[in-house]
Amino acid sequence: MLVDLHMHTYFSDGTMSPEELVDKAKELGLGLIAVADHNTIDAYHRAKVACDESNIEILTAVEIDTMLHGKKFHLLAYDFEINNKELIQIINDCDAKIKHGIDMIMRNMAVDFDEINLTEYENYTYDLRRGGHKYSNYLIDKGIISSYTEGRPLFKSYKLPVTELGLPQMKEVCRAVKIAGGYSILAHPGCKLNKDRVLIDLKEALKAGIDGVECFYPEHTEEITNLCVNFSNQHGLLVTSGCDEHGDWGIYHIGTMKIDSAKLRLKRIGKVVTD
Repeated sequence: MLVDLHMHTYFSDGTMSPEELVDKAKELGLGLIAVADHNTIDAYHRAKVACDESNIEILTAVEIDTMLHGKKFHLLAYDFEINNKELIQIINDCDAKIKHGIDMIMRNMAVDFDEINLTEYENYTYDLRRGGHKYSNYLIDKGIISSYTEGRPLFKSYKLPVTELGLPQMKEVCRAVKIAGGYSILAHPGCKLNKDRVLIDLKEALKAGIDGVECFYPEHTEEITNLCVNFSNQHGLLVTSGCDEHGDWGIYHIGTMKIDSAKLRLKRIGKVVTD
Protein backbone atom coordinates (compact mmCIF):
# COMPACT_ATOMS: atom_id res chain seq x y z
CA MET A 1 0.00 0.00 0.00
CA LEU A 2 1.34 3.42 -1.01
CA VAL A 3 1.53 5.95 1.82
CA ASP A 4 1.93 9.73 1.97
CA LEU A 5 1.54 11.40 5.33
CA HIS A 6 2.55 15.00 4.61
CA MET A 7 0.19 17.09 2.49
CA HIS A 8 -1.15 20.63 2.70
CA THR A 9 -4.40 22.17 1.48
CA TYR A 10 -5.42 25.80 1.05
CA PHE A 11 -6.46 25.78 4.70
CA SER A 12 -2.80 26.54 5.39
CA ASP A 13 -0.51 27.31 2.45
CA GLY A 14 -1.35 24.81 -0.28
CA THR A 15 -3.38 25.48 -3.41
CA MET A 16 -5.77 22.50 -3.45
CA SER A 17 -9.01 21.94 -1.59
CA PRO A 18 -9.23 18.83 0.63
CA GLU A 19 -11.42 17.16 -2.00
CA GLU A 20 -9.01 17.90 -4.84
CA LEU A 21 -6.12 16.55 -2.82
CA VAL A 22 -7.98 13.31 -2.10
CA ASP A 23 -8.96 12.96 -5.77
CA LYS A 24 -5.28 13.24 -6.69
CA ALA A 25 -4.33 10.69 -4.04
CA LYS A 26 -6.93 8.26 -5.43
CA GLU A 27 -5.66 8.81 -8.98
CA LEU A 28 -2.14 7.86 -7.85
CA GLY A 29 -3.30 4.79 -5.93
CA LEU A 30 -2.50 5.94 -2.40
CA GLY A 31 -4.06 3.84 0.35
CA LEU A 32 -3.19 5.95 3.41
CA ILE A 33 -2.80 9.72 3.59
CA ALA A 34 -2.64 12.54 6.11
CA VAL A 35 -3.53 16.19 5.58
CA ALA A 36 -0.98 17.85 7.85
CA ASP A 37 -1.71 21.55 7.43
CA HIS A 38 0.36 24.05 9.39
CA ASN A 39 -1.10 24.68 12.84
CA THR A 40 -4.69 23.90 11.82
CA ILE A 41 -6.95 20.88 11.50
CA ASP A 42 -9.70 22.75 9.63
CA ALA A 43 -9.35 20.62 6.47
CA TYR A 44 -9.69 17.27 8.21
CA HIS A 45 -13.45 16.72 8.20
CA ARG A 46 -13.85 17.54 4.50
CA ALA A 47 -10.85 15.35 3.65
CA LYS A 48 -12.28 12.52 5.76
CA VAL A 49 -15.59 12.57 3.88
CA ALA A 50 -13.75 12.52 0.55
CA CYS A 51 -11.49 9.67 1.71
CA ASP A 52 -14.44 7.59 2.89
CA GLU A 53 -16.00 7.99 -0.56
CA SER A 54 -12.72 7.00 -2.24
CA ASN A 55 -11.91 4.09 0.09
CA ILE A 56 -8.69 5.75 1.30
CA GLU A 57 -7.63 5.66 4.94
CA ILE A 58 -6.87 9.05 6.44
CA LEU A 59 -5.24 9.96 9.74
CA THR A 60 -5.91 13.01 11.85
CA ALA A 61 -2.81 15.12 11.34
CA VAL A 62 -1.26 18.54 11.83
CA GLU A 63 2.19 20.09 11.40
CA ILE A 64 3.07 22.14 14.47
CA ASP A 65 5.85 24.73 14.90
CA THR A 66 7.85 23.83 18.00
CA MET A 67 11.06 24.91 19.70
CA LEU A 68 13.99 22.76 20.77
CA HIS A 69 17.13 24.29 22.28
CA GLY A 70 16.38 27.70 20.79
CA LYS A 71 15.67 26.44 17.25
CA LYS A 72 12.38 25.96 15.43
CA PHE A 73 11.39 22.47 14.32
CA HIS A 74 8.28 21.16 12.60
CA LEU A 75 6.54 18.32 14.41
CA LEU A 76 3.98 16.13 12.64
CA ALA A 77 1.23 14.83 14.94
CA TYR A 78 -0.79 11.82 13.76
CA ASP A 79 -3.79 9.71 14.78
CA PHE A 80 -4.79 11.88 17.74
CA GLU A 81 -8.26 12.46 19.12
CA ILE A 82 -9.59 15.28 16.98
CA ASN A 83 -11.53 16.88 19.84
CA ASN A 84 -8.80 16.80 22.49
CA LYS A 85 -9.05 20.25 24.07
CA GLU A 86 -5.45 20.54 25.29
CA LEU A 87 -3.91 19.66 21.94
CA ILE A 88 -6.36 21.88 20.04
CA GLN A 89 -5.45 24.76 22.35
CA ILE A 90 -1.74 24.25 21.63
CA ILE A 91 -2.43 24.15 17.89
CA ASN A 92 -4.54 27.32 18.01
CA ASP A 93 -2.04 29.17 20.21
CA CYS A 94 0.79 28.20 17.89
CA ASP A 95 -1.18 29.43 14.88
CA ALA A 96 -1.83 32.76 16.60
CA LYS A 97 1.85 33.19 17.47
CA ILE A 98 2.99 32.46 13.92
CA LYS A 99 0.46 34.98 12.62
CA HIS A 100 1.68 37.54 15.16
CA GLY A 101 5.20 37.04 13.84
CA ILE A 102 3.94 37.61 10.30
CA ASP A 103 2.08 40.76 11.38
CA MET A 104 5.33 42.05 12.87
CA ILE A 105 7.09 41.51 9.54
CA MET A 106 4.47 43.70 7.90
CA ARG A 107 4.67 46.37 10.63
CA ASN A 108 8.44 46.49 10.36
CA MET A 109 8.35 46.63 6.57
CA ALA A 110 5.74 49.40 6.61
CA VAL A 111 8.35 51.73 8.12
CA ASP A 112 10.45 51.43 4.96
CA PHE A 113 7.84 50.77 2.26
CA ASP A 114 5.29 53.50 1.56
CA GLU A 115 3.26 51.03 -0.52
CA ILE A 116 2.30 49.07 2.61
CA ASN A 117 -0.89 50.27 4.30
CA LEU A 118 -1.45 48.32 7.51
CA THR A 119 -5.19 49.00 7.61
CA GLU A 120 -5.45 47.82 4.03
CA TYR A 121 -3.39 44.75 4.89
CA GLU A 122 -5.59 43.93 7.88
CA ASN A 123 -8.66 43.86 5.62
CA TYR A 124 -6.87 42.20 2.69
CA THR A 125 -8.26 38.93 1.30
CA TYR A 126 -7.07 36.76 -1.56
CA ASP A 127 -8.02 33.61 -3.42
CA LEU A 128 -6.80 30.75 -1.24
CA ARG A 129 -6.03 28.74 -4.36
CA ARG A 130 -3.01 30.97 -4.87
CA GLY A 131 -1.40 29.18 -1.94
CA GLY A 132 1.24 30.70 0.29
CA HIS A 133 0.45 33.25 2.95
CA LYS A 134 -1.58 36.41 3.38
CA TYR A 135 1.46 38.64 3.71
CA SER A 136 3.32 37.28 0.69
CA ASN A 137 0.24 37.52 -1.52
CA TYR A 138 -0.37 41.08 -0.33
CA LEU A 139 3.21 42.09 -1.14
CA ILE A 140 2.95 40.45 -4.56
CA ASP A 141 -0.26 42.35 -5.29
CA LYS A 142 1.42 45.60 -4.20
CA GLY A 143 4.29 44.94 -6.60
CA ILE A 144 6.93 44.84 -3.84
CA ILE A 145 7.93 41.26 -4.67
CA SER A 146 7.15 38.99 -7.60
CA SER A 147 7.08 35.70 -5.68
CA TYR A 148 7.43 34.26 -2.19
CA THR A 149 10.82 32.81 -3.11
CA GLU A 150 12.07 36.23 -4.16
CA GLY A 151 10.73 37.76 -0.96
CA ARG A 152 12.27 35.30 1.51
CA PRO A 153 15.53 37.23 2.05
CA LEU A 154 13.46 40.38 2.58
CA PHE A 155 11.15 38.70 5.10
CA LYS A 156 14.15 37.34 6.98
CA SER A 157 15.57 40.83 7.45
CA TYR A 158 12.34 42.13 9.00
CA LYS A 159 11.12 39.19 11.07
CA LEU A 160 11.28 38.78 14.84
CA PRO A 161 13.87 36.37 16.23
CA VAL A 162 12.16 32.98 16.45
CA THR A 163 12.92 32.85 20.18
CA GLU A 164 10.59 35.83 20.69
CA LEU A 165 7.53 34.17 19.18
CA GLY A 166 6.71 32.13 22.27
CA LEU A 167 6.27 28.88 20.33
CA PRO A 168 5.72 25.71 22.39
CA GLN A 169 8.61 23.51 23.34
CA MET A 170 8.80 20.21 21.48
CA LYS A 171 8.63 18.26 24.74
CA GLU A 172 5.37 20.02 25.65
CA VAL A 173 3.80 19.23 22.28
CA CYS A 174 4.92 15.59 22.32
CA ARG A 175 3.35 15.19 25.75
CA ALA A 176 0.04 16.71 24.61
CA VAL A 177 -0.04 14.57 21.46
CA LYS A 178 0.54 11.42 23.52
CA ILE A 179 -2.24 12.34 25.96
CA ALA A 180 -4.52 12.85 22.93
CA GLY A 181 -3.72 9.27 21.86
CA GLY A 182 -1.50 10.30 18.96
CA TYR A 183 2.08 10.05 17.76
CA SER A 184 4.72 12.76 17.29
CA ILE A 185 6.99 12.58 14.25
CA LEU A 186 9.99 14.84 13.62
CA ALA A 187 9.37 16.36 10.18
CA HIS A 188 12.02 16.45 7.44
CA PRO A 189 15.05 16.43 9.79
CA GLY A 190 17.54 16.30 6.93
CA CYS A 191 16.57 19.39 4.96
CA LYS A 192 19.90 21.05 5.80
CA LEU A 193 21.62 17.88 4.55
CA ASN A 194 24.30 18.10 7.21
CA LYS A 195 24.82 14.57 8.48
CA ASP A 196 26.37 15.55 11.80
CA ARG A 197 23.71 18.21 12.49
CA VAL A 198 20.90 15.79 11.62
CA LEU A 199 22.18 13.19 14.06
CA ILE A 200 22.43 15.77 16.85
CA ASP A 201 18.88 16.97 16.13
CA LEU A 202 17.55 13.41 16.11
CA LYS A 203 19.11 12.66 19.49
CA GLU A 204 17.70 15.84 21.04
CA ALA A 205 14.25 15.23 19.55
CA LEU A 206 14.30 11.70 20.95
CA LYS A 207 14.92 13.13 24.42
CA ALA A 208 12.00 15.50 23.85
CA GLY A 209 9.67 12.56 23.31
CA ILE A 210 9.18 11.97 19.58
CA ASP A 211 7.66 8.66 18.50
CA GLY A 212 9.14 8.63 15.03
CA VAL A 213 10.96 10.31 12.17
CA GLU A 214 9.90 11.39 8.68
CA CYS A 215 12.74 9.47 7.08
CA PHE A 216 11.52 9.50 3.48
CA TYR A 217 11.27 13.07 2.20
CA PRO A 218 12.01 14.65 -1.22
CA GLU A 219 14.97 16.75 -0.05
CA HIS A 220 16.70 13.94 1.83
CA THR A 221 19.71 12.42 0.15
CA GLU A 222 20.10 8.65 0.24
CA GLU A 223 22.71 9.08 2.97
CA ILE A 224 20.38 11.20 5.12
CA THR A 225 17.47 8.82 4.54
CA ASN A 226 19.58 5.84 5.63
CA LEU A 227 20.82 7.74 8.66
CA CYS A 228 17.24 8.52 9.72
CA VAL A 229 16.03 4.97 9.10
CA ASN A 230 18.95 3.44 11.00
CA PHE A 231 18.45 5.83 13.92
CA SER A 232 14.74 4.99 14.02
CA ASN A 233 15.45 1.26 13.90
CA GLN A 234 18.01 1.56 16.67
CA HIS A 235 15.57 3.34 18.97
CA GLY A 236 12.35 1.58 17.97
CA LEU A 237 10.86 4.71 16.41
CA LEU A 238 8.17 4.92 13.77
CA VAL A 239 9.34 5.53 10.19
CA THR A 240 7.14 7.70 7.98
CA SER A 241 7.14 9.22 4.50
CA GLY A 242 5.74 12.45 3.09
CA CYS A 243 5.99 14.59 -0.04
CA ASP A 244 5.11 17.96 1.58
CA GLU A 245 2.47 18.64 -1.07
CA HIS A 246 1.63 22.35 -1.48
CA GLY A 247 0.00 22.25 -4.89
CA ASP A 248 1.09 24.82 -7.46
CA TRP A 249 2.69 26.94 -4.72
CA GLY A 250 5.18 24.27 -3.73
CA ILE A 251 8.01 22.30 -5.28
CA TYR A 252 6.96 18.75 -4.44
CA HIS A 253 3.67 17.02 -5.17
CA ILE A 254 1.74 13.85 -4.45
CA GLY A 255 3.55 11.04 -6.19
CA THR A 256 7.00 12.49 -5.54
CA MET A 257 7.44 9.92 -2.76
CA LYS A 258 6.06 6.56 -3.91
CA ILE A 259 6.82 4.68 -0.71
CA ASP A 260 5.11 1.40 0.11
CA SER A 261 4.04 0.79 3.69
CA ALA A 262 6.36 -2.23 3.77
CA LYS A 263 9.32 0.18 3.89
CA LEU A 264 7.86 2.08 6.83
CA ARG A 265 7.17 1.38 10.47
CA LEU A 266 3.58 2.41 11.13
CA LYS A 267 2.27 -0.56 13.12
CA ARG A 268 0.90 1.68 15.88
CA ILE A 269 -0.72 4.19 13.55
CA GLY A 270 -4.27 3.72 12.27
CA LYS A 271 -5.00 0.26 10.87
CA VAL A 272 -1.59 -0.21 9.25
CA VAL A 273 0.36 -3.29 10.32
CA THR A 274 4.02 -3.31 9.25
CA ASP A 275 7.28 -4.31 10.88
